Amino acid sequence: MKIAHFGTFDVENYGDLLFPKIIEKRLSKHNFTHISPVGGEAIYPDSVKSIDFNKASKKKFDAVVVGGGNIIYMGKKVIPKYQKIAKIAYPSLWIGAAALACEQKIPLIVNAPSIREKYEDSKILDILFSFAKGASYFSVRDSLSVSLFQNAPFFREKINCVPDTGFDVSLLWDEQELQERVKFYNLLNRKYMVFHVNKRYLNPTLFETAKSIEKICNENDAKPIFITIGPCHGDMEIAEKIVPLIKLESMIISPKLIRDVVSLISFSKAYFGSSMHGYITALSFGIHAVLVLDKKPHHKFIGLLNHIGLSKDSIAESWDKIILNDTEKDFISFKLENSIRPKLDQHWSKIEKAILDGESMVFTSKTKNWETKIIDENTNFIRKVYYKFIK
Repeated sequence: MKIAHFGTFDVENYGDLLFPKIIEKRLSKHNFTHISPVGGEAIYPDSVKSIDFNKASKKKFDAVVVGGGNIIYMGKKVIPKYQKIAKIAYPSLWIGAAALACEQKIPLIVNAPSIREKYEDSKILDILFSFAKGASYFSVRDSLSVSLFQNAPFFREKINCVPDTGFDVSLLWDEQELQERVKFYNLLNRKYMVFHVNKRYLNPTLFETAKSIEKICNENDAKPIFITIGPCHGDMEIAEKIVPLIKLESMIISPKLIRDVVSLISFSKAYFGSSMHGYITALSFGIHAVLVLDKKPHHKFIGLLNHIGLSKDSIAESWDKIILNDTEKDFISFKLENSIRPKLDQHWSKIEKAILDGESMVFTSKTKNWETKIIDENTNFIRKVYYKFIK
């Protein structure tokens, strides 16, 4: 089967670049074309190449898959790479995807993204409802995204809230493959900790952040390693300012491969930082991890903790508030094996079934008469929105 896979796979950000590798691993029988706002080569040689929406619209597919990531978004605040197409960058990933499914009469499958904001505008909600109604399988990764559909009884029961598919990162490479990359950086002794620093989450100053990191490493006899997980967010610039303030031997690593990020985290003593997928990667390998954010974390983080069974209290509000809790680590390992992994297995089975069934909800002939009218109206609506935002 030929699958059109939509997401931000052209950005310099580790988490976004994981999703194509995970879906190709989980659904290895199918052929994927990855579609992003700009397209082209990504930052790492082992990441996929993507094409833009215009090129994708000229190809024939058997199904459309949207997600994951924080990509269901109508706003114009975008990274510099998307600035020239700010109006259509994110709408192309889901409205455009739905329109492509409509045009080609193929299944639309929504693979656990987040809806970035809590929309209240009725026009935007109408678009979201139509998008969801058109999906053969619809899933999101957090409760706020689910809550936006509370007044949509027609399809509310079909919404699936599943863990972020990034937890499948530990399926991508075996231990030897990961070990090779840790050797490349001469860090095979597990006597280091990984830190991800971001200008949005300091302590509140660079100096205080540096001193907190120094204290953590001294207490745990570990070397601080700074990884640029999200270069598009300025990770390197902040790391370069913090390292000179730390009175310990330190390293800044700009990974050469996606596998390097995974390797360095999976062989570390612990991970600390604001990268959601850095945190998920650590948990997936049973490595101690702490999210360092602020007092008002984005709902995607709260949704993540809900799946694990942790409260907001597990988030360190600043670098000097970090607590390493062995009991919490054991609890997370239990949840991974007994809850998160089984849920993801079930999730991927449902996606595979939706692809193989080949039934397009927006064009199905199996519905009752009253449903057919709603589906036809939904199809026309999505087309109108598509032409407004994409064409």
